[in-house]
Amino acid sequence: MKNSIQLVLLLSLFACHTATKQQDMQTDTSSIRATMTSAVDTVKPIEKSDAEWKAELTPQEYYVLREKGTERAFSGDLWDYHGDGIFVCAACGLPLFDSHTKFE
Repeated sequence: MKNSIQLVLLLSLFACHTATKQQDMQTDTSSIRATMTSAVDTVKPIEKSDAEWKAELTPQEYYVLREKGTERAFSGDLWDYHGDGIFVCAACGLPLFDSHTKFE
């Protein structure tokens, strides 16, 4: 009986800790989302020719961004990146997502 009570107490503490962690993460992402939304409101369309895009982007970036290609799985430089930061579009510089919300 004593072990059961200790187990329930331990699980309760773990659940509270996890809920607090998730709440902190939601607060962080909401401020980032507000920043991203305000940036989208002020952006203007970028009008460049294909030659200008090819000169500015790497061949891989051009293929993905302009020709609607797909990067091969586990082949990009950032697929296993776990540092802090915000991922931005290589073409326009707009923020895409925070590294904490990256799919694992």
